[in-house]
Amino acid sequence: MEKLMEISTGTIAFSTILGVGGALGSLMLELHFSFPFIFFVEMFYILGTLIFIMWLRKVCTTKELSHE
Repeated sequence: MEKLMEISTGTIAFSTILGVGGALGSLMLELHFSFPFIFFVEMFYILGTLIFIMWLRKVCTTKELSHE
């Protein structure tokens, strides 16, 4: 049950980060920010996505091992 709570909390945080990242990218395009700045901010969100995927794989693998 604790693992499930951990995964759901992480998923909620991840979807929030994705939503904020998309909104921020659109807003910066609308306000005509320079491209390198937008690229840097969006790379930050992509990196966050990759970290989340690695964390989720680790949690799921740990969960599978504990059941055996």
